[in-house]
Amino acid sequence: MLLTSDRFDNRAFDLTGDEPLDHAQVAALLSAELGRAIRYEEITPDTMRAGLLAAGLPPDYAQFLLVILNFFKLGYAERTTTAVQDITGHAPRRFAEYARDYRAAYA
Repeated sequence: MLLTSDRFDNRAFDLTGDEPLDHAQVAALLSAELGRAIRYEEITPDTMRAGLLAAGLPPDYAQFLLVILNFFKLGYAERTTTAVQDITGHAPRRFAEYARDYRAAYA
């Protein structure tokens, strides 16, 4: 629909799920689905940058990821939008459902 019609031309969308989850909540949902303890551990930006660079990411992209993570830490992921519903006509998938559907990828 988004790519096959002009209905949404010249519009910007903030795509979110229908539940604002922080990293600890995501870890708890994955723990429940997988039956093992998963936790979110805060690391410093310098430690994360070093890990990203060691994994082979380009420096500019590593910095971009750090900026995005900082937005999450500042609370910018605490809201939801209707954009997915507006575009697709379907409610966004809940994270618990996603974790269940892709359980094998985390095992």
